[in-house]
Amino acid sequence: MSLLEVQIALAVVAVMLLSAGVAFSASMRTMRSARDLTGAAVFLETVMDSVAAQDYGNLLSLNGNVITDAKGTSGPRYAVALNVFDFNLQLRQVDAQLTDANTGQILATVTTLRSDR
Repeated sequence: MSLLEVQIALAVVAVMLLSAGVAFSASMRTMRSARDLTGAAVFLETVMDSVAAQDYGNLLSLNGNVITDAKGTSGPRYAVALNVFDFNLQLRQVDAQLTDANTGQILATVTTLRSDR
């Protein structure tokens, strides 16, 4: 093998290792994003379970509330804004909008109806 062949082989190996490193880094970012979205979904589900546990008569008092997941000193990561209004005579509509508290990006919106029965 000549010196030129060794240099070409090393260059090919270096490009392959660099490509593998970039792919690994991208997969780690994707995994972190998926973990964050899963945490947000669990938080939204918890908030909606709490809303479902409220009496029909108390639902309107939740209108305009913003519920955050404030944990520790770093502040909240997610916020759920609730809008509650009468849909018709015996139904109240509850809209919940999940946002990233740091970026303000809307992550999810959920709407549900509750009857007075």
